[in-house]
Amino acid sequence: LKLGRHFPSGKSLIIVGRREEENLMLVKTAKRLKLPYMEVKDFMGPTTLLLGKPSKAALKKAAGLTVRYSDSPKGKVVELVLKRGKGKETITARPISDRELENLRQENKK
Repeated sequence: LKLGRHFPSGKSLIIVGRREEENLMLVKTAKRLKLPYMEVKDFMGPTTLLLGKPSKAALKKAAGLTVRYSDSPKGKVVELVLKRGKGKETITARPISDRELENLRQENKK
């Protein structure tokens, strides 16, 4: 996939949409391939797709990235909707920190 911001996490890949068109493509891909994806519940923001077998740590990281790139109040815990197949659940997360984001970017360059 040549869209979104890519962040490896263990045996999975987190893809965060940058624009509405990418978000729509990520949702379409997730539904077609039955992949988990998440979105912030009450604010505008990205769609985040998870490829591979995401661990709890990868889900937490994906949620933090999703909140970070959303229009939610900075530093606040917000609700997200995690969709997997026909099921969905509400989870909460706070945005990842500047340091965590920089570490992810460095990992991505390796």
